[in-house]
Amino acid sequence: MQSPLLRRGQFPRHESRAMLMDFSQTPTVASLPQAAPWMIAANALLALSSADLASLLAQEVAENPALEVDESPACPRCGQSLSGASCPDCVSLAPSSPLATADDWQEEVSWRAGEYEEDRLSVVPAPVTVRAQLCLALRAQLPREDAPLIEYLVESLNDDGYLECTLEEVARLLRVPLEQVERVLTELQAQEPAGIGARTVRECLLLQLQTLAAEGIQQSYAFEVVGQYLPWLGQHKYREIARALGCTRVQVEQVHAFLKRRLHPYPLRSTLGRTQPPPQPLLPDVRIHRQSEGPGYEVEVLEAHRFRVQLSPAYLAAAHSLKTCSAAERQQIQASLAQGRLLLFNLQRRWQTLARVTAYLVERQGDFVKQGQGALLPLTQAEVGAALHLHPSTVSRAMADKAVLLPSGQVVPFSTFCTGNLRVKGLLQELVQQAARPLSDQDLKQQLQARGITIARRTVTKYREDLGLRPAHARACWS
Repeated sequence: MQSPLLRRGQFPRHESRAMLMDFSQTPTVASLPQAAPWMIAANALLALSSADLASLLAQEVAENPALEVDESPACPRCGQSLSGASCPDCVSLAPSSPLATADDWQEEVSWRAGEYEEDRLSVVPAPVTVRAQLCLALRAQLPREDAPLIEYLVESLNDDGYLECTLEEVARLLRVPLEQVERVLTELQAQEPAGIGARTVRECLLLQLQTLAAEGIQQSYAFEVVGQYLPWLGQHKYREIARALGCTRVQVEQVHAFLKRRLHPYPLRSTLGRTQPPPQPLLPDVRIHRQSEGPGYEVEVLEAHRFRVQLSPAYLAAAHSLKTCSAAERQQIQASLAQGRLLLFNLQRRWQTLARVTAYLVERQGDFVKQGQGALLPLTQAEVGAALHLHPSTVSRAMADKAVLLPSGQVVPFSTFCTGNLRVKGLLQELVQQAARPLSDQDLKQQLQARGITIARRTVTKYREDLGLRPAHARACWS
């Protein structure tokens, strides 16, 4: 019986011996040295996420009788033994983390400890998409014969909430009167969020203004500015708009401020067509905490506490009495123990590598550990590998899909330590938000250079797009 990791890199037996005994002069192509199966298994184990490792260990324990798991109650976050239903250490850290709360961990730990006996998954409601909600609401308000028309219009909405087809096309395709299509669209545009079903930005904003007016929230000249002078507003031509409407420039500026505060030109950009499940808290693999004595930090591999796999004492006892076993039993016991020892050895290598990499990251990014993202220094995985005498691919495997628990209680991905552009991105976002006028990418480049950051304009464009910030001309109306 072989480990699933070993089976992926297993070579035919006696192959190397046959090659050594072959002294023929037949020309052959020299093959490159290949890694040993145990090394392939170790690298594969190092690259696994914590969830994948849990699945692998469960499979190994199920297939190998020489392995067993300590089933005593443990905190699912840090792996420490539990004396009650909660872990005081994790709960005390949770409130300061933006990704988890004390209730999140309390609920998870309590469930693990057996406080709830019923199957809670049976009462979890199925998620309902925005499209499904719209269809249900409209079907309850409109006659049954409008059902095909309702579904067609809802499915024709894009991710921003705009209708991407003309009413004439819908009427012709579904063979219904144009008046019927207009009536259903009117009902669709009356649904939440306000502005849904619009065909232009102007119509979307007007629909939102109508909703606000029905709630008693109004702004003088808002309908006139949006309906007639929206392009001028985007160009900040306040004086021209005021002259055309016969009002003051201050009133036009107040309209602009009202629109930015109350309206959104893309009502469904982040919600339409997909569910929004609550974010799951990251499960840390390594913890960084302050030393009990001194100003430094200590590194603790939480995963080593969480996965408590060990060799079965019964199998170890059987290994001492092999003389009384049959040949088949002796071979099976020895193979199971060898496979179990190899798995435990590779686990120790994984955790030692995680500890070494984390310790070096703390040394290089100590200011980040203390102060937060703004203190990050540029650092690459290749630099980490060179300092620790590890191959960059080994560092990449060690950091992939794993997280670190900081002293503040925040859980961040390992990759955060080696993302040197986070500081630049944070500064770029700050410049865009605080600018008195929309800044072009060239302007942003010059602003960064003034702060000592040399960066190409195309790199500014890439970072801006990564942050979800629109170009200067698109931010003009909403800057």
